[in-house]
Amino acid sequence: MSNFNAKRARTKRPCPLWVDAFQRDTQPLAADEVGAYMLILMAMWVRETCDFPDDDRRLAAVSRVSFRLWRSRIGPAIREFLETENGVLISRRLRKEAAYVERHCKTQSDRKSGKKTGNPLGNTGTLSTEGKSAVATVDTPTDKPTQLPNNPNITIPDGMDGNAVDATDVVWSKCKGWLVSKGVDDRQARSVIGKWLKRSSVSEVRAAFIDAYHAKTGDPIPYITAILGKPAQPTTAELMAMAKEVNAKR
Repeated sequence: MSNFNAKRARTKRPCPLWVDAFQRDTQPLAADEVGAYMLILMAMWVRETCDFPDDDRRLAAVSRVSFRLWRSRIGPAIREFLETENGVLISRRLRKEAAYVERHCKTQSDRKSGKKTGNPLGNTGTLSTEGKSAVATVDTPTDKPTQLPNNPNITIPDGMDGNAVDATDVVWSKCKGWLVSKGVDDRQARSVIGKWLKRSSVSEVRAAFIDAYHAKTGDPIPYITAILGKPAQPTTAELMAMAKEVNAKR
């Protein structure tokens, strides 16, 4: 379909949100700042250019806060996460996610177009299948975005990168192996992981390992124990609700 607009199609699709990465990156922000940041990202997502005008009054309006509050506190805090480019604000990470979704939309459009024309493979010439067996094709995406920080200098062991795999297997294999590589005895590693799993969920233990890895701690057991002993961080939905409540009181 020659007139297909992938950018426009992307604006109607869900915006990917890697929750653990978002919570980790926005820890310094207050609840109302997190809410404003989310609203700006959503405003960018529904624009074909995936940006937003660098205008304080419009930014305050879309963030649903007063202009005075935006200029005094919320704006300066959020600008740390964005970049200015040709008079607009952009998020590099959001644009990467947008590009991925746009490619997916284009692929779907091409497939539908092929089916409608009776040429699902999109061949431009005559293809002879005489004497040949049919071969099943499988799409293998090689550019799937991840929820890792944009730091090319960090190499994370398989399974400790936050992607969707069996978390239990990861904790007892990759994470335990990482403890051993840091000088922890294998039996001690098994024992301490068992204790952590008794009082915390598998996902929480795995997330603590990832934090310890990024922190490059030389003594991981006390570090992870301290993380798991902290009160649970509010979810993004809870932070948004808190921000809405704060704004309603103004």
